[in-house]
This record gives sequence, structure tokens and C-alpha cells, in this order.
Amino acid sequence: MNLNYNSFRVLTGNYVYVGGNISTERNPITQNIDTLNGINTYTWNNVEGKTNTSLNVWSGVYFKLSKKLGLSNSPQFYVNMSDNYNMFNHQLNKVNTTNFNFTYNFKRDTKTGLNFDLNFSPQYRLMKSSLERNTHSNGFVFASNGSVEYFFNKTFKVYTNYTYSYEAATKAFDEKFEQFLLHPGVSKTFLKNESLVLDFMINDVLNQNKGFSRSASTSVFTQRRYDTIRRYYMLKLSWDFTKMFL
Repeated sequence: MNLNYNSFRVLTGNYVYVGGNISTERNPITQNIDTLNGINTYTWNNVEGKTNTSLNVWSGVYFKLSKKLGLSNSPQFYVNMSDNYNMFNHQLNKVNTTNFNFTYNFKRDTKTGLNFDLNFSPQYRLMKSSLERNTHSNGFVFASNGSVEYFFNKTFKVYTNYTYSYEAATKAFDEKFEQFLLHPGVSKTFLKNESLVLDFMINDVLNQNKGFSRSASTSVFTQRRYDTIRRYYMLKLSWDFTKMFL
């Protein structure tokens, strides 16, 4: 079931939205785990008499702070709650996850001087299992991403994109995770219609990128670390054109 409300004002460009949905699955087919001598055996069966549920609620508003300066902002709120069942070593297990997330976007959009598009997202995440009542993965999470650019003139700019991630230590995982990725570059446009663009960018200039994720699924809390692309350099020449062939 879905419910949504949207209101948009054409003259100002401001808008408001509120929404939510709920879904249920009776006798769900789930991944079941049996562990013997360090070997996991996975099977998929219905959990009879139980219902998986998921609830999502969100809302947000966008409005301009200063038309003259090109400033706008958008506060947004999101909540997700879910209950999921499975069997672990022939015992019924219930996994609860809840996420409370607030996101704030702050933006200046012009083609002169300093421009930026910044997002800040504090979040509190709850993950617990009925078979591991004394071990949970509740903790604070913070993320931020965005871009900053400076136009020296209409055709030449320097810029940087960034992402920042932080996950606090929890009872299930006793170490925090933190990383800051920075991707600076410089761009120059050519031709009368600025359709030819020469761009040089450094991906992850600090060489800090680390593959990382945390999740709760079936009966286990999972933290993954994996190899991923780190620093590299890219020079790009692009030409956007439109031509009609008659």
C-alpha cells in the first residue's frame, strides 16, 4: 500500500512532499542456515505462520533562500522499519532493522563565481536479532557528499566532488569506519555554444577509498571489506552536438 502527497508552486519553484508505504509477506520464503563443524548449509523454505513486514515513511520540502544569490535548500526525513523471519540451526529467528535518516541539501546554482551542492545525512541505525539479544549493531552513521566549483570566467572552472562516510562502533563490530574521498578537477569549454569540453580529473586524490558495508540479513550481522578502485587520473574531451540528416 502506498500513500503520497505532493504540492508544487510553479511561480516560486518550491515544493513539499509526504509519502509512505507498507508491505507484508505471509509465510515468507526465506534463507535458512544450518551450521555444523564450521560448514554452513543454506536452504530456502517457507516460514509458516509468520509475516515479514516493511514500513517506509518520508517527507521533505524545497524552497529558495535567496533568488538573488541563487541559494536554495531542502530538508528531508526518512524512516524505514522492517521485521524478517528465518530459521537458524532449526530455531526461529526474527531480525529487526530500523533506520532514522535526516538529509539536508544546501545549494548555490549559478554560472559565476562560487557554486556548490552539498548534502549532509545524519542517521541512526538499529539492527538486532532475536537469537542474539545481547549482540546488536545499533549505531550512529553520518554521510555527506557534494560538489564545489569556482568559475574564473564563463568557460573555465575548477571543481571538486567529495564523499564522506562515518559508521560508529557497535556491539557486533567493535571498530568504527571513516573515510573521506576527494575528486578534484579542472574544466574548459570551447566553441561559441560551449559544446566542446576538455576536462581533467583526479579520482580519490587522497587514495583513501576502501570497500566497506554493514548489514543485517537472515540471522547474521555482516561487515564486508573488499578491494575497489582507488586513485586514478582521467583526461576527457567531449563534444555534444546535434545534427539533422535529411
